[in-house]
Amino acid sequence: MIPLALIFACVAPALQNAQVAERESQYWAVDYYQPPENAVLEVGGIAFLPDGRMVVSTRRGQIWTVEDPLAADPTQARFQLFAEGLQEGLGLAVVDGEIHVVQRGELSRVRDSDGDGSADAIDTLCNSWGLSGNYHEFAYGLPYDRNGDCYVSLNVAFFDPKWWHGKAVVPDRGWVLRISPDGKAFPFAMGFRSPCGIGTNARGDLFVTDNQGDWVASSPLYHVKEGAFYGHPASLDWTAEYRASQAQASDTVPPARERTPPAVWLPYKWSRSAGNMVEDASGGRFGPFEGDLFIAELTNGLLLRTQLERVRGEYQGACFLFRQRIGSATRVAFAPDGSLIVGFTNRGWGGFSPGQGLARIHWTGKTPMEIERIHLVQDGFEIEFTEPLASEIALAPDAVDLSTYDYDYWWEYGSPERHTTRLSVGRLEITEDRRTLFLREVPLVPGTCARVVLSGIVSATGQSLLHPEFAYTINQLPEGEPAAEPVAKLVPPPPARESGS
Repeated sequence: MIPLALIFACVAPALQNAQVAERESQYWAVDYYQPPENAVLEVGGIAFLPDGRMVVSTRRGQIWTVEDPLAADPTQARFQLFAEGLQEGLGLAVVDGEIHVVQRGELSRVRDSDGDGSADAIDTLCNSWGLSGNYHEFAYGLPYDRNGDCYVSLNVAFFDPKWWHGKAVVPDRGWVLRISPDGKAFPFAMGFRSPCGIGTNARGDLFVTDNQGDWVASSPLYHVKEGAFYGHPASLDWTAEYRASQAQASDTVPPARERTPPAVWLPYKWSRSAGNMVEDASGGRFGPFEGDLFIAELTNGLLLRTQLERVRGEYQGACFLFRQRIGSATRVAFAPDGSLIVGFTNRGWGGFSPGQGLARIHWTGKTPMEIERIHLVQDGFEIEFTEPLASEIALAPDAVDLSTYDYDYWWEYGSPERHTTRLSVGRLEITEDRRTLFLREVPLVPGTCARVVLSGIVSATGQSLLHPEFAYTINQLPEGEPAAEPVAKLVPPPPARESGS
């Protein structure tokens, strides 16, 4: 017999997540579109045309246009097949009214020259990156910057028998490429494994999400800078110095190159397969989180909210749950009315149902009691809420469960949370308007992630905190000696193993 305690341990978190998701729905409603019967929309890209139509690319090589996509009843939206026969449209943008799509092997422009609503021309804009035929050589996109350059992120490959070691056997695998308006590709940044999400914030800064695996401890959100290295060694094979010396990156020996750490490590319990991200620039039409980045998560079927700040000139910040149990979210894009469009695909990977299709998330106008802003201070955190705390609330330090952890940097598939340490909170302070809580006298250490769980928080209107937990990536503290090591620390390699072990 299976012990009842084990059954409860498995079922209780699922029930709790369902209950929280039900509360979340009071504030952000999810409506699902109805594509044509037998259409399989494994969404890879979402954008809007100047005439208001939505355009969607799919992993299965189709492009669809959607008329009336912002109808109050999304089932009234009308789908029309615009193009098919492409190879994995995993990134899409509308540029000067024309549709650009990233296929596995090229950046393409797809045109309807006679205006009948169907594509009749596909122009190759760039196809300079390598393809070996390996199943894992995906290409993702497609943000454009103010100069008209676009960016594409490329997976490494995985071969038998050591399927857990990513390889870059053809040019530019594990890189982000910058592609100029004249179609020339330039290596921009390296060290990626499976960079499924790529986008920019309102300032034009470039961000990428990667997926946990070899050399990647958990899913990261990177701020991508030109020339930087982000940790996965396979891409180094295509640097000038490696090519000149005919060196090859090792599968198991860490490279002697400085790593640029993630701005945010996404906790594994929340994110196993991160998709793209988009900044809320809706002007308040999506709720109180203007400026935050919303990240799609496939495996657990949810959206995460991340909030960044600059500490010593570099991005780092916090991650929160936002909207759970919605489907295998891989792509997100804000619509002109401030609602959030979510595209689903699981490609058989086992994500949360539905594993295909489209949804629209809109704010109901109700504001939850929620953490609105996080700010790291030298000895703790400044936490601002969406509503004032109830006047009768008198919080003690034991209302805060605060622990820190780090990760291993090695070739093993991901990393457990290491060196978990419970930290005491010396004192709490509440501002006069009761909107902000300070956690003081906390012995924080740079090069760690902090997990904070609050209890006993109730608003002046009687609402309990919707999401009482956040994780903050402390690459650096505001003052003191700079951190000598990142969160993912170099450790001795794991024991060797062979395929099947």
